[in-house]
Amino acid sequence: MKKNWRYIIIHHSLTEDGLFLNDFAAIEKYHKSFRYNDRIISEKEALELINKGKYVIKPWRKIGYHFIIEYDKNILVTKPGRNLDEPGAHCSGLNGQAIGICIVGNFDIKEPMDEQYNMLVDLTLRLMKEYNISIINLKPHSYFAPWKSCPGHKFNWTKYICDIQNKLNGGVK
Repeated sequence: MKKNWRYIIIHHSLTEDGLFLNDFAAIEKYHKSFRYNDRIISEKEALELINKGKYVIKPWRKIGYHFIIEYDKNILVTKPGRNLDEPGAHCSGLNGQAIGICIVGNFDIKEPMDEQYNMLVDLTLRLMKEYNISIINLKPHSYFAPWKSCPGHKFNWTKYICDIQNKLNGGVK
């Protein structure tokens, strides 16, 4: 049965893309580990912190995003994360309604490369059409989590929405 997605939420990894490395594996490891203050910790350390009343994020069963856009062996690819028939783990409160896309890169420091940006636009358009998602429901992660910068301060969100709208209108400006 096809899931009724309402939103697409865009993230960045806040890490430099390794270009030749499999960043997906590092993100997956992070999501599937105990975490405290944004760092991976051992289960023993997690239990000690929990016993002290600290909030520790427990491992997820799999990566939280539905898609990751990254360079792997210097080739830009879109890798599937969670299946589109299951909720994500990328935006608290909306995981059952929102498809999560993460672009590997730190877009607080630099803009995404054109190739990354274009792949994101194409993927977004495909998902919008397949799941009948309105352009008003394309959101940066920071919209729902204002303490985060996702998809980065140097990601031009206005241009992204305009480019999506232009393509939906058949390229007419």
